[in-house]
Amino acid sequence: MGWSARQWLAMTPETTYGVYNTTGTQMWVRLTDNNAFTVRPKPLVATIRSADGGNRRRQRVSSREAVSGTLNTLFYPSQAPAMLSWGVNLNNYTLQSYTIDHFDSVRVRRYLGCLVKTMTIGCAAAKNDGIATLSFEILGQQPASPDPTLAEPLPTAFPTESPYTHQQSAGLVSIGGTRTKYRSIELKVKNLLIPTWDETTFPSAIYWGGRDVDWSVSVQYVSTIDRANFESQTPLPCSIGWSQQTPAHSASFNFAATNFIGSLTDDLPLDGAGYETLLMQTFYDNTAATDLILTAT
Repeated sequence: MGWSARQWLAMTPETTYGVYNTTGTQMWVRLTDNNAFTVRPKPLVATIRSADGGNRRRQRVSSREAVSGTLNTLFYPSQAPAMLSWGVNLNNYTLQSYTIDHFDSVRVRRYLGCLVKTMTIGCAAAKNDGIATLSFEILGQQPASPDPTLAEPLPTAFPTESPYTHQQSAGLVSIGGTRTKYRSIELKVKNLLIPTWDETTFPSAIYWGGRDVDWSVSVQYVSTIDRANFESQTPLPCSIGWSQQTPAHSASFNFAATNFIGSLTDDLPLDGAGYETLLMQTFYDNTAATDLILTAT
């Protein structure tokens, strides 16, 4: 019987898409939640109905497969440069790909050509003592065959520092100016990934075709400025970040100067402080020549 607490996962950056880099440096990812890693091959099927079956299902055809799923972990400062770059940074309009090796307590599988479809960072003052989480929706090329070996890592292979917390974003959230009194942040980067199956069972390639950068923040309702900027659709310079002093690490997202409040939702309870949740939508900025600049150390 497999014991799900006996799992481990390693990521290796690829130099050639879909090819395991034997000289690459593995990064071991801490799995802290139930079903923290769900990437698996999935057959894409077509069902044939016919008159000779009274319009009931008669045949199933499966000639293609996709590799997809999610990875959930904590937002560790020492791993942030690699993890965030995986979901954000482009080289000639191409995302960095990784090979992911996973022992699921019974079997080791290797997934080649793993790209980030969606990256989400979230933290909230009143949730899990403010610990920040990191989540990836992944699209891979194919599983390797045969299955590799993946020895259990030493405890020292994992981050030893604490993950970032909501409190470590203090002074680093700006919406047209530095903000205070906010209870939650969530950033979502959605990459448009375009797989090409061609004549192959698995995708021959997965291309990057653009992205949407959206983030939300829930701030105390103490001013009319956000409502005014929402109603006038005023473009705003924005940024968010986290910083840890010991050991020294930081991660910041500069959204440049063309951000709009896409929606504003009021939360006005009778027995507590009022908040406004702002959904910020980031647009390409001509001066910065981008929509997002990541800096992580």
